[in-house]
Amino acid sequence: MIIDSTYTTKEEENFIRAKVGKPISIFKRLQLGGIGSYKMTVKAYSDGFKLLRNSIDTLTANIELRPKGILIHLNQRGTRFTWVIAYHHLAVFSSDTYNLHAAGEFIKFEKNKAFHVNEKFLMRMLQEKQKYITH
Repeated sequence: MIIDSTYTTKEEENFIRAKVGKPISIFKRLQLGGIGSYKMTVKAYSDGFKLLRNSIDTLTANIELRPKGILIHLNQRGTRFTWVIAYHHLAVFSSDTYNLHAAGEFIKFEKNKAFHVNEKFLMRMLQEKQKYITH
């Protein structure tokens, strides 16, 4: 589900926690070496992202790890949107772009200099998904 998270309500916070869990504790963040990616450039996205306005501005996003899934935060002109994805719905494909798919929606990231800074984080994300799925 994609929500406008510029200002979240209590109901939206509860929904996020139910889907992907509470924010990771500070101790666990240090243990993991961080839980968030650097900004990545969005190349394309599915029709489910109707909330995003067509714009000539570059759309950027970052990923946050949660115990049961991930949050993809998209930033466009001072507005923040969040795509909530549980690990059991997440599918990852890598080709000329880095693609995240879930529940019929997708987002494609450019494999540019900013992407390569995040490769270690993305491997950690896949490891966390695997740990969650196998437990």
